[in-house]
Amino acid sequence: MTGLATIILAAGQGTRMRSIYPKVLHSLLGRPMLKYVTDAAENIGSDPVMVVIGFEGEQVIQTMGPKYQYIWQHQQRGTGHAIISAQEALSKLSGDLLVLYGDTPLLRVETLAEFVALKQNNQANASVLTTTVANPSGYGRIIRDSNGSIIDIVEDKDASPTEKEIQEVNTGVYCFTIADLLRAITELSPKNAQGEYYLTDVVKIFNQQGLKVIGVKTDAAEEVMGPNDRCQLAHTENILKHSINARLMHQGVTIQDPDFTYIGPEVEVGSDTIILPGTFLLGRTIIGKNCIIGPHSQIVDSVVADDSSIQFSQVIEANLRQGNIVGPFSSIRPGTVYDAGAKR
Repeated sequence: MTGLATIILAAGQGTRMRSIYPKVLHSLLGRPMLKYVTDAAENIGSDPVMVVIGFEGEQVIQTMGPKYQYIWQHQQRGTGHAIISAQEALSKLSGDLLVLYGDTPLLRVETLAEFVALKQNNQANASVLTTTVANPSGYGRIIRDSNGSIIDIVEDKDASPTEKEIQEVNTGVYCFTIADLLRAITELSPKNAQGEYYLTDVVKIFNQQGLKVIGVKTDAAEEVMGPNDRCQLAHTENILKHSINARLMHQGVTIQDPDFTYIGPEVEVGSDTIILPGTFLLGRTIIGKNCIIGPHSQIVDSVVADDSSIQFSQVIEANLRQGNIVGPFSSIRPGTVYDAGAKR
């Protein structure tokens, strides 16, 4: 994508998590959920990638590192206020701005790339990603005119009884022409049920100004809904886990029990390797071909070469060359390098 920046809203606490940590730093398969979103933004060519931070923002910076541009939202007064907080940074940019939430780790690169392309190809001033859910309670409702164009997004607390029956909802994913967005946010007002600045109000402002807003509907509702509590967090991790496991099995890896095998998104596994139950492969781990890994083993940020076997053991930041046999009940510590054919 050319001329595309991304801003990720990650300032909230996520009170239903009941945690001292920011919601976006909760881990899924060994990495913060925010990292899934920043990776997706980078993979569609966003530059820069900005992250709006607030609650325990220093933790976010420390965890994510200096790669991103951080925008402080010291008072969380709504999604519109988050964009207002980034006004100075946005004024230095041109082109399009993709707006994402930091707690939507299931969003696929393909979905985002198609979404942005439709906005650009239709020469729209804004696009809104929508979906349909059986129970829309809590979500902003999509209001369309007789031609099917989006004319407004009404937040749940402000919706009339008739509007509450609408099942097409806002996912919180937008793409705006930056110059148009900067003009529109000057008209935002907190006169609503929550006393907040709604980014959704920009859609109505665009319509009042005669600007083109298109809706892009996705049938993959789960992809765009982030976890709000620990139960939903576990459900989200389960979806990610099965997606990764299925991809590896299609590539020629045997996973004996996909329900009880946890493999991170950056892990590489060679063909004809067998992964037994209770195995955790995390971080930037590389497993070679024709290995037997597990059962009940954890390998993190390590390289395990072809024809190796690891059972009932832990390997952390190590390099095991071809034909290593590890375990049972071994602990390989960071920095360890074993020559080919070693037994431990």
